[in-house]
Amino acid sequence: MEADVVYDDEFAKRKPIDKVWLVKEYPVRSWPLETVLQWHREMMQPKMLNSMDSFVWARLRLDMTTPKKVLK
Repeated sequence: MEADVVYDDEFAKRKPIDKVWLVKEYPVRSWPLETVLQWHREMMQPKMLNSMDSFVWARLRLDMTTPKKVLK
């Protein structure tokens, strides 16, 4: 028999401060693609990692919704 799961909005809004946390209890952080690519370029500069031809792996979330048409 499983206990009833209660979702706590205040708990979900907290930012993790530990190195270990339950991923499902915290919101997923996401950034615009342009920002992430800029960070990648900065990190791969010769003064940092010197790997300008490295691959970029990304998990993209596409929003395929369109505005509803107003029927007249």
